[in-house]
Amino acid sequence: MDIGVYCIHPLVKLFGMPKSIWANSVILENGVDGAGTIMVNYGNMQGNFYTLKLPILNYQVKFKVRRDA
Repeated sequence: MDIGVYCIHPLVKLFGMPKSIWANSVILENGVDGAGTIMVNYGNMQGNFYTLKLPILNYQVKFKVRRDA
């Protein structure tokens, strides 16, 4: 996932390596990732990232960061 690195790089610079990472992608016919989902877990924090290259009308992106006290 080449577009996912733009989400992950600042995350790792700010918070270090997460305890776990889960990722999934939609691979296009030409072998390039067209969309993806990345979830990271730091134990006390969780992050979800959505990447998209596809021109989809009315696409809504939601970012949610949850911190457990």
